[in-house]
Amino acid sequence: MLQTNTTIQYLQLFDTNFGVEGTTLLSEALQKNTTLKEISLPFNNIRYEDLTILSKGLQLNSTLTKLNISINSISVVEMAKISEALSINSTIKKLNMTIKCIGFEEMAILSGALQINTSLTELCISTTKNRICTAGTQILFRSLQANSTLTDLKIDCTDIGIEGVHSIASLLEKNSVLRSLDLSWNNIRNEGAKIISSALKINSTLTTLHLGGNSPSTI
Repeated sequence: MLQTNTTIQYLQLFDTNFGVEGTTLLSEALQKNTTLKEISLPFNNIRYEDLTILSKGLQLNSTLTKLNISINSISVVEMAKISEALSINSTIKKLNMTIKCIGFEEMAILSGALQINTSLTELCISTTKNRICTAGTQILFRSLQANSTLTDLKIDCTDIGIEGVHSIASLLEKNSVLRSLDLSWNNIRNEGAKIISSALKINSTLTTLHLGGNSPSTI
């Protein structure tokens, strides 16, 4: 249906567990469809084999602008396939990934793709278990220092730690494209807020900053 459809622009497949067969059909549709703009695939237990198939469709698609793959099991091998697609696809502008936790290897792989990708403008990374690898956040923020396209970054519910805050501050001091930054529920507190506040004295482009759930008394 989607291969020849010329009207549907948004597709949501929520908790369908469509498996390899369904992923194959979706990938084939993405290779030929020219009207679909957004795909949302949360709660589908997407694994490596599924992402291998889906990645091919994303690489060849030229119209999709938003991809939501939240609440799926994303480990190193799955992140590699996502990053492979991001390295080649030149139209996806918004990527949403809410997953259980993110380790250093996953973040390093994603960071490598972001250094190559020239189309992504919005990135959302959240964790349902309130855990993200501190070293992973550091490598992500370093990779974004020279990024020239990402304008909206959301890293929330991840408990990034004070080392992560220092990396964010360095990003704010060096990046001249970022307009919106959401750091909600990261346990930043006063020390982290002071570090970010100092960085904002240097940054001249950020217009929106979310710090809800961090309990800072100063900023």
